[in-house]
Amino acid sequence: MADNSTSFGLETLKGVSAKLAMFIFGFIATAYFARELGPQSFGGFFLLLSVVQFANRVPHGFGGACQKRLAETDTSNEELLGLGLGISIVSGFIAAIFATVGQQHLAAYTGIPNAAPLAIALFVGLSLFIPLQFLLAGKGKFGITNWIDLVREIAKTLLQSILVLLGFGVTGMTAGFTVATLLCLPIILYFLGVRPSIPTWDTVIHVWNYAKFNVPSNVVGKAYTRFDIFFLGWIGLTGAVGYYEVALSLTGLATLISGVVMDGLISRTSNLTSRGRSIRDTVTTTISYTSVLAIPIFVITVFLGDTVVATVYGADYLAAVPFLFGIAIYRIIQTQREPLDSAVKGMGNPDTVFRISSITVAVNVVLGVVGVHAMGASGVLVATIIAELLRCLLLHRALRQNDTVVPLFPDPLRAQFRSAAGMAVALAGLTHVLPNTLKFRAIAGTLSIVTYLTLYLLQDDLARRSVIDFGRAVNRFLTDRELYNQTAN
Repeated sequence: MADNSTSFGLETLKGVSAKLAMFIFGFIATAYFARELGPQSFGGFFLLLSVVQFANRVPHGFGGACQKRLAETDTSNEELLGLGLGISIVSGFIAAIFATVGQQHLAAYTGIPNAAPLAIALFVGLSLFIPLQFLLAGKGKFGITNWIDLVREIAKTLLQSILVLLGFGVTGMTAGFTVATLLCLPIILYFLGVRPSIPTWDTVIHVWNYAKFNVPSNVVGKAYTRFDIFFLGWIGLTGAVGYYEVALSLTGLATLISGVVMDGLISRTSNLTSRGRSIRDTVTTTISYTSVLAIPIFVITVFLGDTVVATVYGADYLAAVPFLFGIAIYRIIQTQREPLDSAVKGMGNPDTVFRISSITVAVNVVLGVVGVHAMGASGVLVATIIAELLRCLLLHRALRQNDTVVPLFPDPLRAQFRSAAGMAVALAGLTHVLPNTLKFRAIAGTLSIVTYLTLYLLQDDLARRSVIDFGRAVNRFLTDRELYNQTAN
């Protein structure tokens, strides 16, 4: 049972700070690995990881179902933990059998000779880690889950760096990923604060009634979100997978807020719905600010994308620039779609999410095949952007059908687009008049960001008050600390 007193805003703040640290750390690590491994091996590892993440949808879907039930008011935490662990262990054995039987096909698809044992290791780690994180988020502690993710990211990167430096390549990347993931399990169990118990039949049925739609919805959803990667691997463009991952990494900051609130919003809306309360204001406020970073990042990629790629990843990855433009557009839509997806799930409608995911996957596949023949690898990304926009609109429709009317463009979101337009004008002028060097490109980018923030704060009273309140809080903290030091001396 979730703690209803948990502060959604406080947990969001915890999560955002952890996600920001994780992005910075992961960004530096990705740049290092991309340079060390090269596009082919770098792309091969992430293609293998995508396959494993897709196969992991069963424990992932059951974990989400357990999170939903835990956020309600009458379910045993101990039984949910026991059920989740049991499903993860059984799934691991089944995955090992499939990977062993299909090892030749897996090796041919990813370009990694020892893909099967690496896939098994990755699957076992993820199948235990992710469901436990879901349970912790279900208790309302989604801010803590992001700090655990940060610890995992740091441990993973350190281990991977050492092993890659020693020449273990993709095997080292896998070992570092798996060991770091398993090391975090005791931390999650500590914060859960419960011991697993054998679930009763009533608990199993209660979870299954949600999971029977949530599992296939997760399968279809992952097929949709990683369709580009799967399709590029299928047509033999493993190097393009590497370019795609570079573009994803460079735009990762765009999802900082939406990525944090997703899990928390499921628990929040589930709790409100179970008490018969409206979720409209919660969802509207959330989507008003989840794209606040994605929109200016798109402007940066348009004018400075080639400079950023060449500086961070080197000239070998300049082919990632076209992907960068497309993914920056996708990120804007994604940051609007993710909270809507969580809201529909939280209302207890996984069947609706499944139908929407199925429709968008079908559209994505058809448009992707047409796009790759017409435009090459970039055509796959165009198809995904169209499908993501369709998915967002269908989720809005699903909320309306449940008497939750959420505006497509809340006032703060419109203000962000207007501010980005001013930012684009400023950046276009600066890049035109300033010399084309890294130093002056950095100056132009910084000034354009200042322009965006200034224009936005002039338009949004709530954001302006929040910044002022934050500044006052920091000032009080520094003043109190100075007084404490003077008293101590």
